[in-house]
Amino acid sequence: MDATVQPRTFGLQLGHRLFRVQEIVRVDAAVVERRVEHCNLDGAAEVYFVGDVFGRESPLARSAIAQAGEVEGVPFVHWDVVPDDASERDVWFVHVHGMGAAPSSTLRSVESVREAGYPSTIVSLEASADIDKRGRGMAVEHVRRVVAAIDHAIQQGATRVVMVGWSYGARLVLDAADRRPDVAGVVLISPMFDLLEVLRLVATRRRLPKPLIAAAASVLSTPVVCRLAGIDRPIGDGLDFAAAPRALIFHSRGDATVPIEITRSAVAAFGEVDLVEFPPSPHTLEWNRDPELFGRSILAWLEQAGAAEVLHGAR
Repeated sequence: MDATVQPRTFGLQLGHRLFRVQEIVRVDAAVVERRVEHCNLDGAAEVYFVGDVFGRESPLARSAIAQAGEVEGVPFVHWDVVPDDASERDVWFVHVHGMGAAPSSTLRSVESVREAGYPSTIVSLEASADIDKRGRGMAVEHVRRVVAAIDHAIQQGATRVVMVGWSYGARLVLDAADRRPDVAGVVLISPMFDLLEVLRLVATRRRLPKPLIAAAASVLSTPVVCRLAGIDRPIGDGLDFAAAPRALIFHSRGDATVPIEITRSAVAAFGEVDLVEFPPSPHTLEWNRDPELFGRSILAWLEQAGAAEVLHGAR
């Protein structure tokens, strides 16, 4: 699905500069014309149409306070965003970006909860102080860093922690929640629960030969080969959805990277879960497609969870 013809808000990236793409002006067979705020393309060799809309120069990114440390000998970098009028300091959100995405990509979910007075911390899977540095591959250190972010939120006064995982970050969120009972709930966006299952379904849709699919699955399930590919552990390890905290899942019906059928199947295995299906849009662009629905759904889910005392007591 082509994001350039999707309505609502997106980003246009020129190196380290990011500009907000606005409404569609004209579409024909060869051209998509959209408004872009305060953008100068002079001298630009390449530009990218992206989901990120809060660049490092945005007020939201500038309000994020970077902190670095170490957990179990592993470097750990995160950013805190605490509203001046934070009214809900006992509940913190921890935001986890996906594979190939940057920590700044989670500023979309940060903005949705910041407006309601909730503080957040953003994890860098690569332990980089550059909020725009994209993630690379999968590693066991990633889960440790997410767990460290949970502990940090508790040190800041959180009595309950809500995790927000984007794509591969959703898998990390569930892994981390299994280790920390302080996690009261999880918000999962275009969740990539099992990369092998994603590969199989996408390959089948594209009518790739079954022996090729089986060979790829076998290779990616082998520890030695995974390490050679930059992956520190086999990617087919299962998750216990029934043991997961209360979950809210956002997924677009147009996601070609992680088809929504996988999420629909997984929902049946969760204990308490709400699935919000978004209009067709590419992978992890649910917020961009309808930011109001995104934010409104989180707040309604929180209110419902609070009424059930999920956010104010042990799981």
